[in-house]
Amino acid sequence: MGNANAEHGFPPKARARQVAFSAVGVLLPFLLLGAVELGLRVARFGSEYDLLHGRELAGKKYYVLNRQVARRYFSFSDVVIPDARSDVFEVNKGPSTVRIFCLGGSTTAGFPYTYNATFPSLLQDRLEAMFPDVNFEVVNVGISAINSYSVLDFVRELVRYQPDAFLIYMGHNEFYGALGVASSQSFGKNRAAKLLFLRLEKLRLFRLVRWLVEGVKAIASRGQPVDATLMESMARKKAISIEDPDYRRALSDFRANLREILGIARRKGVPVLVSTLTSNLKDQPPFVSVCGAGLDETRRRKLEAFVAEAESLLAGGWPEESLKRLAQASQMDPGYARVHFLAGKAWYALGQYDSARAAFTRARDLDALRFRASSDFNRVIREVCAEFGAAVVDMDSAFSAHSEGGIPGRELFLEHLHPNSRGYFLMAKQFAEGLRRHRLLVSPEKWSLAPEVSDSLLWDRAGVTPLEEELALMRIRRLVSRWPFDGTTKLPDTGADDFIRGLAQEVYWGRKAWNLAHYEAAQHYIEMGQLAQAEREFLAVIKVVPTNFYPYLKLGDLSLVRQDYARADSLYRIAIALSPHLPFGYAKLGTLELLRNRPAEALPLLRKALEQEQRVHQLKRPDVGRLYYALAAAAAQTGDLGEARLHAQRARETLPDDPAVATLCRELGL
Repeated sequence: MGNANAEHGFPPKARARQVAFSAVGVLLPFLLLGAVELGLRVARFGSEYDLLHGRELAGKKYYVLNRQVARRYFSFSDVVIPDARSDVFEVNKGPSTVRIFCLGGSTTAGFPYTYNATFPSLLQDRLEAMFPDVNFEVVNVGISAINSYSVLDFVRELVRYQPDAFLIYMGHNEFYGALGVASSQSFGKNRAAKLLFLRLEKLRLFRLVRWLVEGVKAIASRGQPVDATLMESMARKKAISIEDPDYRRALSDFRANLREILGIARRKGVPVLVSTLTSNLKDQPPFVSVCGAGLDETRRRKLEAFVAEAESLLAGGWPEESLKRLAQASQMDPGYARVHFLAGKAWYALGQYDSARAAFTRARDLDALRFRASSDFNRVIREVCAEFGAAVVDMDSAFSAHSEGGIPGRELFLEHLHPNSRGYFLMAKQFAEGLRRHRLLVSPEKWSLAPEVSDSLLWDRAGVTPLEEELALMRIRRLVSRWPFDGTTKLPDTGADDFIRGLAQEVYWGRKAWNLAHYEAAQHYIEMGQLAQAEREFLAVIKVVPTNFYPYLKLGDLSLVRQDYARADSLYRIAIALSPHLPFGYAKLGTLELLRNRPAEALPLLRKALEQEQRVHQLKRPDVGRLYYALAAAAAQTGDLGEARLHAQRARETLPDDPAVATLCRELGL
């Protein structure tokens, strides 16, 4: 009996070749796609979507948070894509290093503050004061207008970088943040499709396709700049009632994403602190109040008349009468948000704070423009964290406890939900308390020995200056001047004078660098005799750029004025360590040693300063003359009259009209 393949005209070898060709035909497209993907990775195409970039700073290797990482989630031509903060952490984590990643939206990012008033920065200050022997890396991964989808995406990656804890504050952006159910920056409402998008986005091929699509869109839009705030740009569906399916969908997605985040963290053994959400209840009216579907036009007009009358009575100082009208309105439509907000105002005026809080909370929850998370989101946070055994930081209760009448308002908020600097300070304190309560990051023994650190001392070190406050206020002023705000938001007075306000405007409009503005502010305070405030300006820069020698030099000068020679010595030595090839630190420290009557110690420092200056030519002519004068004085005091005369002659050539130089020259017989 012959071979079956042979009977059908296919010899064994031919059959094998046919199978091989078929396999190659099937695999070839995938091989080509794989080759293109590999080529794109080698060429680093799409690296602007990466979460982290590598960088070497002062001889050490660091990971730097990519400021453009949010491009993953936004259309390039529809909105101004928010930047991440360029926080850094070491590639090689040291044995004494504790690494914390803070995740969330604009509140985690610290909006509207630039750097120092963010809760991650303030938390690092507090932890370092409590545990000075521990190197804390508190990395701010907060970005405006992102939500739990982006946080989930980040957590999947960050678990690879040896985190000791995740701190999460998210939930306000579940409707309008990128990939939210009512956002302009979304890919439909199906959670599985969004998760698939997040997976595909890691492929360079996918990024290439997006880049091509966005290029076509940019051409179609003719490159018109986006003149809108993120709030204006992100909100697609502008009224979502509690009964709306999109409300339930957003809440369900938030629960599922939080569960997945906590599941990843638990599998990797990373502790998580999740904060409850807080917002401005007392001083933020609902953005949108919607009537029930069953209310006809006649009854709607009657409802609005009751509300208008109640508001007028309240403004006239008649809260009891106002409440009667509001009760009538609530009977007609219990879901009308503004009725509850006005009731909260009335109860508050009567000193009935529990009733006021309940009414304000109900008003916030019924606000159909969902920029503030409703109470349901805090319920989900507590339920999911209980399921996974994750720690909860009750931020909402903390803000209530620090607010008049126990109801958060403008004491701690700038507008609807972003804290002021004192609010961010409170957030940092509450996260630190949560870490203490659950004995995370360091041993329980260390926690029991940790000192109580004074809030006033930490605030002095925070680097939050009038310039920072004024810059923040400018950003908030633009936000509340646009939709959906009604122009009634009351903004605080920073107390900054006209000079500081002018500096803030220059920074805001991009005409002056942030650090230079702080230096000019410090000089302004020095000229006014306000040395403590000048010092805060320099400290503000040091907190952000600790590797810059210049603010250490200037702080050393202030210490010199105060005759705090020991502190000046320490600061000048830090400046030298950061700029060993520049003359400034050596010259300052050498001059200090002269003031301390230590010419033998001064002379080598001053010689080093001169050597560096002759190499780099960084000093101004008067400073060069003063350096020669200091060298001449130090040499004379150590008995080297030849060197003294040489430097004194050069000092006279550089500063011919300086009386001190003239006196020294006469004493040296010149």
